[in-house]
Amino acid sequence: MNFLFFRLDEWQKYFENVTDGLVALQSTYDVVIGAGGTHGTLADAIAAGLGPDQRVLVVDPFTITSPIVLSEDGWFIEWKPSAIYAQGGATTPGIQVTGDRVTLVNGRFIDFDGGSDVAIELEAAGKNCLVNKCRFSNVDNDIQDDGTNNSLSDNINEV
Repeated sequence: MNFLFFRLDEWQKYFENVTDGLVALQSTYDVVIGAGGTHGTLADAIAAGLGPDQRVLVVDPFTITSPIVLSEDGWFIEWKPSAIYAQGGATTPGIQVTGDRVTLVNGRFIDFDGGSDVAIELEAAGKNCLVNKCRFSNVDNDIQDDGTNNSLSDNINEV
């Protein structure tokens, strides 16, 4: 009988640990993109009109079929390693940033290889943006920076 209670206690500890981790994740990010998150896609979150200064975590891969235009200021978007953004169709650019102080971290972008395709475009209106630790695979133009005082650091083109 003690064995049964021991096992139940171990399972309870496990589920408490998992659910505590989920609660901590939700308190760290305002928006979680993907299955079980607050929004299905990054475009859905932008269209929801959440306003400036949002912390976003992207957890699922996505095929971009039309440009994702980010015009709000102060968004911080971070991708989980498995959340790969791929080009689908004649999309260019993949993500177009027109807001100020936007941060893109750990994104992985693939197959933007149509000659004039661009994975990330920082428009002239976008100032003081940061693109950090993003990876690009099979991409002709990884980042087009037309903005002012933007920082592009630790990005890599995979071979």
